[in-house]
Amino acid sequence: QPSELAKLAYILTLADYLMYRRNYRRWLGLVVPFLLTLVPVGLILREPDLGTSLVFFPILFAMLFAAGARPRHLVAIGLLGVLCLPALWWGMSAEQKSRVVTLFTQQDGGPAPRGDGYHLHQSKQVLAFGGVWGSEWGGMTMNDPLAYHLPAGRTDFIFCLIGERWGLGGTLLVILLYALLFGRGLTIAGATREPFGRLVAVGIVALLASQTIINTGMTVGMMPITGLTLPLMSYGGSSLLATCLALGLLVNVGLRPGYEISRDPFRFSTGA
Repeated sequence: QPSELAKLAYILTLADYLMYRRNYRRWLGLVVPFLLTLVPVGLILREPDLGTSLVFFPILFAMLFAAGARPRHLVAIGLLGVLCLPALWWGMSAEQKSRVVTLFTQQDGGPAPRGDGYHLHQSKQVLAFGGVWGSEWGGMTMNDPLAYHLPAGRTDFIFCLIGERWGLGGTLLVILLYALLFGRGLTIAGATREPFGRLVAVGIVALLASQTIINTGMTVGMMPITGLTLPLMSYGGSSLLATCLALGLLVNVGLRPGYEISRDPFRFSTGA
């Protein structure tokens, strides 16, 4: 999918714009970064793919904050975005509206509903089958094969299969590994003295973290179902390629943190 590579292109473009400018500390200086964001968002909405388009905004806010934008400006813009949610609702397709309604009308237990509610029902049911230890170590089992039927089990809902197989301990371990990855990414960003690399590192961490939060949130019924994959876990060539490219950029930033001029006066070496 082109939108997977568009996320990386957006991060590089925004980092290139922000690295040597300071006007984004004023209200008018935030106009250009938001316009740069609306271009890919508008194109992706034409697919339509609301879930992928919304990922660009956490990246934007994280990179603006890392670049030095005033937090009160970012908070005000975020509140304004919340107030604009009703307008977003009227622009959503019938399928997207159905997914949001399903989030607030979901019911635990009972027969599986039809339509969009079926995915969410099966997701939580399969995840619950794992219990604490998972089916690998004696978790709950069902004789009905339909109880285990999970659409997109290897892609969007791979987190449910991890929970069913390895239980609560397995899911917590996966979340811990993601937290360590994101923490290491922020450490790389903090140690990088070159502004472009620092902003790229922050953008990549924001991208992977937002995708992880949204994907795991939708599998447990806390967020609407989207087409976002779980980084490094979900099956899919374009998603895996984009994630590997992002991590490669992050590693490259960590290997080249930039140079700092010494305060001591320069002296020629007297050695042979």
